[in-house]
Amino acid sequence: MVTLPQVEQREPFVEIVHARGEQVVTVIEVLSPANQAAGEGRDRYRQKQQQILASAVNLVEIDLLASGQATVAAPEEVLSSLPAHRYIISVRRAVEPDRYELYPIPLAHALPTVRAPLRAPDPDVSFDLQAILTQCYDNGGYADLADYRQPPRAPLSAEEAAWVSRVLKRKSTRRAQSRRAPRRPAQESRRR
Repeated sequence: MVTLPQVEQREPFVEIVHARGEQVVTVIEVLSPANQAAGEGRDRYRQKQQQILASAVNLVEIDLLASGQATVAAPEEVLSSLPAHRYIISVRRAVEPDRYELYPIPLAHALPTVRAPLRAPDPDVSFDLQAILTQCYDNGGYADLADYRQPPRAPLSAEEAAWVSRVLKRKSTRRAQSRRAPRRPAQESRRR
């Protein structure tokens, strides 16, 4: 019998650091299942979250998980008052500690462009989350890994299930048409 040593699981994040003084200005967290499941991972994340909230650092939390406990820093009563959504992005500016910019996102909507705060007088920096996710999906070859004939692991509302069905049907129709259509020159086929 062999016992393997425990390997610490690291959760990656992005820090925006001020050029002078090398102080952290903003932390961008993409929440993981470990951040949302009860246990050590969630406890560690909540502790880190509280340290950031008690500091002069801005916090951007991106929750693209379909299930799990609410983990973003915004109060639960605020989150429960939002329109129906599957995903949430929370921006908390250190200069306005009691205010949260929330981006509730239904499944059928594209991900938004998010504004990450910097230190005054610098303006916010914006990033197009949908473009980033699409590039990761394309570069990572996830279309080949996912079996879209299987139902999703996360439960869907009736409205979400109908939307998913329409999207998958549209995609399969396009694939069938592209197999029948003559091939275009390589340069043209790269356009989206």
